[in-house]
Amino acid sequence: MREGPSRGDQIGSGGPPAVATPRLVADLTAERARTDRKITGLLRPRAALDGAIDAAGG
Repeated sequence: MREGPSRGDQIGSGGPPAVATPRLVADLTAERARTDRKITGLLRPRAALDGAIDAAGG
């Protein structure tokens, strides 16, 4: 019989895990940084699209 939550128990539960281990905090922090980089990478193309739409009268 296993003790405590597994990683699978923590994902998709709709709330924070019962136990926030240092590893989990590090994983979540890394994922947040990766998401931030992706968002930043989309800002320039979004601005170009906005400019093209505005120029076309949209």
